[in-house]
Order: sequence, then structure tokens, then C-alpha cells
Amino acid sequence: MTDLYQSNRTQAKKYFQKVQASLDLLTDPKLLSHFDKSKPQTFYLEFKKNITPWIERETKHHYKELKRSDNSHLLLLKRTALVDAVVVASYRTALGLFNHNRKIPLKNNDVPVAIVARGGYGREEMYSSSDVDLQMVLRSEAPEAEKENGRKVIHYFEYLFVFQNIFF
Repeated sequence: MTDLYQSNRTQAKKYFQKVQASLDLLTDPKLLSHFDKSKPQTFYLEFKKNITPWIERETKHHYKELKRSDNSHLLLLKRTALVDAVVVASYRTALGLFNHNRKIPLKNNDVPVAIVARGGYGREEMYSSSDVDLQMVLRSEAPEAEKENGRKVIHYFEYLFVFQNIFF
């Protein structure tokens, strides 16, 4: 059983890398419409329009694989990897929006924010009909200016990932 478990984790890691590379192409902020802070919904909807059909195709592949495979553990890991990749792409895009027109852009580690996977997602047991339970956490000992930057990044992330209802 341990060999199967390790093999599944290796395959899921490769799958994550593959889907992340695809998402990086789909969510490159340069490819999306010019972000206008007075009309951010246009950007959010374009982000959703770019990735939703891709997620639907990946989900259909998972269903097909489920019909011909008895390795349900691998399918749960792949679904979790798909969600991971979308969370990463959404966070990167949120940080890109925050950095838009900033003289000194912040990097991932400059923002005192952590995204915590909860529930089935946190256990790497994402079923196709499961909701994605996330918790966003600000580092409490961070200076107030950094916390405010974190709040703004979280705001963009919420609009990209949560409010667009990407995983229906």
C-alpha cells in the first residue's frame, strides 16, 4: 500500500506541475484586459472566462479517468492538485493586481498572508462536487502597513477566486 501511496503522490505532483504551467499561460496578467481600478469587475470576469472552460475540461478528464480506474486515491489527489494550481494562479494574479502601477512591486514573501486549506481540501481529498474551504491569515506581528498590503491582496484574491464562483 505504501508503494501505491507514494506512486500516487508522485503522479499528483507531476499533474500539479502540468496544470500550473497551463494556468500560468491562461492567467498571465499581460494577456488579460488592462486593469482599471474604477472597473475591476471587467478584469475579474475576464480572468474567470479564461480559466473556467479549462477547469471544466480538466474535470471531464477526471470523470473519464474515474470510469476506467479503480485508483480513487489518485483522483482525489489530482482534483486537489487542480484546486491548488487555481489557488496559486489566483493569488499570483491578486498580487499582480496589487502591484499594478506600484513603483516597487511586492513579492510573494513580502506579503504577510498565508492561505490555509481546510476540510477535504486540506486533507487532499477533493471530490469534484466539494467546496473549497480556505482560510486567509495575516501575520499578527507584521507592521500595520504590511498588514494593510496583505488585506488588499486578500481583497483581490477574494474577487478572483471566491466571488467569481470558479468551482461550481
